[in-house]
Amino acid sequence: MFVNLTDVLTNEDRVISMQAEAQIEEVSVGGEKYSVSASSPISFVFTNTGKGRARIEGKAAFTFSAACDRCLKPVEEKREIRFTREVWAPDMAADSSIYEEQLFMEGFQMNVEDLLISEIVTSWPMKILCKPDCKENTKSAFPSIRALPFPMFVKTKLTGDEASTGYFS
Repeated sequence: MFVNLTDVLTNEDRVISMQAEAQIEEVSVGGEKYSVSASSPISFVFTNTGKGRARIEGKAAFTFSAACDRCLKPVEEKREIRFTREVWAPDMAADSSIYEEQLFMEGFQMNVEDLLISEIVTSWPMKILCKPDCKENTKSAFPSIRALPFPMFVKTKLTGDEASTGYFS
């Protein structure tokens, strides 16, 4: 979904509030895909902050279907996203690095899904747990690296060409 920000970016002291529905069905984070099982409407406030500049403030809530990172039980991960971003009109952004910061903008159009996915990914937790004191399931199909029967670190002594190149066989 695209939102046209021409009115906010071109009219000084302009403030627009609106709600939009998220059309996100899944999110990829760290190579894993998580499906969205529920979402609230996204609330936006767009405020002109100067000639060709605007502030975007937003808030949304999502529920993702995931697996516990320790025991692999199914988990419903609830995330509330709050964000504030500054955007510039395409004709006002003389520096190309500004475009790199606002990849969710296409001219005067804001891509709502791209902005939300960016915010979800940057606020994603390091681990998703079914409960704070989850104990790892040792009978799982994916045992912990600590439970593997071989040592993970092997001491080696490199000599000659191996030591200078860093390669050894």
